[in-house]
Amino acid sequence: MQNLKKTVDAIRPKLDLIHMKPMDTIVFDSGRKMNVFGYRQVFSVDTGKVIGKYSNGEVAAVENNYGRGKAVIIGALPGSAYLKDAIPLQPYGRGGDKDELSQFFPTQFNEDVRLIIKSILKDISSPVVCSNALVEGVLLKKDHTYVITLTNFSMRKQKNLFVEFVPPDHSKIVKIFSPYSRVNVSKKGEKFIIRISEIDKFSCIVAE
Repeated sequence: MQNLKKTVDAIRPKLDLIHMKPMDTIVFDSGRKMNVFGYRQVFSVDTGKVIGKYSNGEVAAVENNYGRGKAVIIGALPGSAYLKDAIPLQPYGRGGDKDELSQFFPTQFNEDVRLIIKSILKDISSPVVCSNALVEGVLLKKDHTYVITLTNFSMRKQKNLFVEFVPPDHSKIVKIFSPYSRVNVSKKGEKFIIRISEIDKFSCIVAE
């Protein structure tokens, strides 16, 4: 690992990351940029496609075909870059007061990093996609019934949330409803577009 430079062994977000300065910046093919914290690795490329470079032109991210898919390696930590701007620079605190950093729940993540990862994963389809990236949809199935659990990590109520749902096994769906919220359903091809009037912390959708 001669091309790997580390400034830390581990990065604790609320103790270490908030004080760290970028080691470098990666510029991806899309023009979007990602700061580098803690780990910086350089690659030599034979057959792969370079999709990101450091500020000095060294190779920072590579994509390569593998079988029917592809492999991607990034010489930095996207998770740390995604989280860095979302945590305020203030003392950690050990108490339980809601204003203490120890109780702070981050939501203002780096949008460029999210879009970089989304672009890298663009060929991987998901059966559930929410219009707000901070609402997580998880698809469960029992017999002929699907349940989509929705967890709202945005720390505020969401109104008119859209959920796109494609049954992964092309099941015939005759009814979609939510026991917690009013929903409106439309269909485009095999995709169901479900509008939820309001979600606070949690909701779910049932399709059968």
